[in-house]
Amino acid sequence: MRRFAPYTIYSALVGVLYGLYGVGEAMTSLGYRVPLPLLRQGEIVISFLMLLISSLYLYRIPHLYRGEVEGVSFLLMALILSTIAGTMYFLIIGASYLDSIIVGEEFSLSSTEINLPLVALFVLSLPLWLTFRYRKEVKG
Repeated sequence: MRRFAPYTIYSALVGVLYGLYGVGEAMTSLGYRVPLPLLRQGEIVISFLMLLISSLYLYRIPHLYRGEVEGVSFLLMALILSTIAGTMYFLIIGASYLDSIIVGEEFSLSSTEINLPLVALFVLSLPLWLTFRYRKEVKG
């Protein structure tokens, strides 16, 4: 029974994208030009975080595809880490906006303040949260 097959496909897609952008961040932080959309500057710590999230998404894909529950725990951990990282950058955006209101300056968000691939991949992983919420097999 392939009850987690949609999760498998989606987590493979998001995991590969996290890995691709994690390697791109690392290469950009070392001074190489990487032609990836949304990739502006590289931060080595963020690249390690993205590679960790990618490995969590991709590690138990065979178990998830076979319908074993062991794969779900790694998928949930990857979702939690991507949510923490994405929420952190949304808080940075909100703090920058609040600062511009308090100081009275025009709000401008530079690419040095936020990591656009991390935010985009967090938004891309949100549908996985919604499907987990209404899934009967996952509820305890």
